[in-house]
Amino acid sequence: MGKLLEGVCIPSQRVAPSGLSGLKAGVSNLFQFFDENVINPWLNFYHPCLFTSEFVSSKGKIVKRYTHEDVKTPLACLEQLTEKGLVRFKTGITLEKLQALAHAQTDLVAAQAMQKDMAKLFAKFNAESKKKQWVG
Repeated sequence: MGKLLEGVCIPSQRVAPSGLSGLKAGVSNLFQFFDENVINPWLNFYHPCLFTSEFVSSKGKIVKRYTHEDVKTPLACLEQLTEKGLVRFKTGITLEKLQALAHAQTDLVAAQAMQKDMAKLFAKFNAESKKKQWVG
């Protein structure tokens, strides 16, 4: 999802997978695939995040506050930014397409699917590490 937008930094996207440097290529590719295709869509479409509201204090300073109205998904925040004209999408990507992806399933179904995929990933990872253990 991070590759879909220009000029917007979505919090769930990282420049490089920082914790995967010590893993072999096959295992790190599994984690990278899981991160890009399971975790990131879930975070961007369904996971609520706190965004700040800025207020000017009586002393003239800008104060950031977290209010209940600031709880929304990154997609909902993207919708607001799009309405203000602050987002430019890459060719072939539209807000409507992203909303259709988000509305394809409920947040509960998406979370359950993510948990199931996570269990499969770690089962595969544990099976690989057990094969490589040295028995003395």
